Amino acid sequence: MGCSPQQRIARIAEKYNLKTWETLVYKDTVYIPSKTYTFEAQLDTLGFFYQEKDGNEVVGKVKDNFVYVNLTTKPDTVYIEKPINIETIKVQTIQKSKGIRWGKIIGVCIAFGFLLISGKYFLRILKSKV
Repeated sequence: MGCSPQQRIARIAEKYNLKTWETLVYKDTVYIPSKTYTFEAQLDTLGFFYQEKDGNEVVGKVKDNFVYVNLTTKPDTVYIEKPINIETIKVQTIQKSKGIRWGKIIGVCIAFGFLLISGKYFLRILKSKV
């Protein structure tokens, strides 16, 4: 019983060292929009605070024993590049030589020879009947 074409190709590629590794790079861009989050918690003191770090804003205020916090994130764009290694098989194309095709030339000569012999025989038959 024979093996599948995939197994045959794999076996030939192993035998003749046709396997190579190619690296494809997956690139993607993800845009993250700005967003605001609101939190509240109960406190015993009064006050107000504001802080900004890396473009993110934190605004808070304390009122009636509660703290209210607004967190605003800055919009951002994330670029992703991930290399992926893939095992491939080298494909070689072999071009036939464009030299003289002796097989065709010999075939044409033989056909022409038979044509001459049959023509000569046909003319001999015609001469004998005249």
